[in-house]
Amino acid sequence: MFQQKNASFWKISLLLYTICIIFLMFFAFGRQSGTPDVALRYSFVITGIPLWMPRHFSLLWVFSMGNLLAFAPFGLLLPRAFPTRLHSYSRCLAVFAAAVIALELMQMLTRLGSFDMEDILVNTWGFSLGFYAVRLSRERPVALACWLAALTVLSILAAELLNSVFFGR
Repeated sequence: MFQQKNASFWKISLLLYTICIIFLMFFAFGRQSGTPDVALRYSFVITGIPLWMPRHFSLLWVFSMGNLLAFAPFGLLLPRAFPTRLHSYSRCLAVFAAAVIALELMQMLTRLGSFDMEDILVNTWGFSLGFYAVRLSRERPVALACWLAALTVLSILAAELLNSVFFGR
């Protein structure tokens, strides 16, 4: 199904989805316009992976899952929008990571958010989920949804393990 569309369709889809993500990153959730007298906010230290199995419902968990899953579609869209240049995971990852770092810097400089290494890590993890879910599903939509769900659960379990081993959580 995914291969039947041409690159123009995927480029338009990528552009529209990118616009939605930029809106969410800069203008949604009651973000106030930044003022120059507010200090730049940033975090270069990774103190853990902000993913966990919920023991009870919380908005923080929803926000963390959103940080992961909102970027999964880029794993589908990037290699299809640019099939000759971005056919491999490493090339897609390099382009995606550069774009996310640029967006995080813009959030910090405009004071409409912060530059956060943990966000970059989780966003990139989400991109990777999308990329590999498409590959594992052999591009069948129902299988894609199943693989994305399975990889998400495995990612949360892996994050909990890494947090307990490396970050004492």
